[in-house]
Amino acid sequence: MQNQQKFKLFIGRIYKRIELDPHFAIVYAREIFEKHVEHYEKLAKHLEREIALYRSLSAEEIEKYDAILKSTSLTPKENWDENPGYKIAEDIKAASDAIDERLATMLTLYSDDAKVYGFAFQADRLETQALPQLISLANQNRESLSEFDGVWKSILDSDPKYNIKKWSKRAKQVRMDIEYEFIYSYTSRLLHATPVSLSTNQQSLQDEEILIFLKYVYSEFLWVTRHAERNLISEKLQ
Repeated sequence: MQNQQKFKLFIGRIYKRIELDPHFAIVYAREIFEKHVEHYEKLAKHLEREIALYRSLSAEEIEKYDAILKSTSLTPKENWDENPGYKIAEDIKAASDAIDERLATMLTLYSDDAKVYGFAFQADRLETQALPQLISLANQNRESLSEFDGVWKSILDSDPKYNIKKWSKRAKQVRMDIEYEFIYSYTSRLLHATPVSLSTNQQSLQDEEILIFLKYVYSEFLWVTRHAERNLISEKLQ
């Protein structure tokens, strides 16, 4: 619910901003591609770290398994307490479980598959399939971004206000700073990792808060609809 309210508030601000200044459409489109490039590049870097992790764990796993087999082969038969096959299986499982437990404490995206199919296989799979796709997506968005750069730089040179990154300042530009501060105070206290959100057992909006947002959404869509109607009438009269 919080994300939906932020999205609707965001759309209302964007529409008003472009109506007041068409240049903002260029700034808006460029930032989409800029954020996409940033996202895919960061995801690719994480994937590279995860691939390196799986290769390291694969090497560690092989080393431990070899040590178990070597230890068993060096043990005289008269000292065997049980069937060596069972002992090897138990030791290998214990070593594997220890690696899996350590892996569970790390930030990974594909560890479940890695534990099923093997670390080396998963590393190869990510390196040959997933990683190239992310790099390709980053490059595609970088190309689109470069198409906007020339126009964007000329717009930025004409007025530094287009370089504003904080949405609170952008809301002020379209005279929606009052709405922004009010809505943001509700959504952020639960959505963001703050002492308030971490200390409360209320993880969703209350009924009266939902009603407030519904009223706000209704008023914003009403404004957009009426504004669009006036534009259509104006175009027909021209």
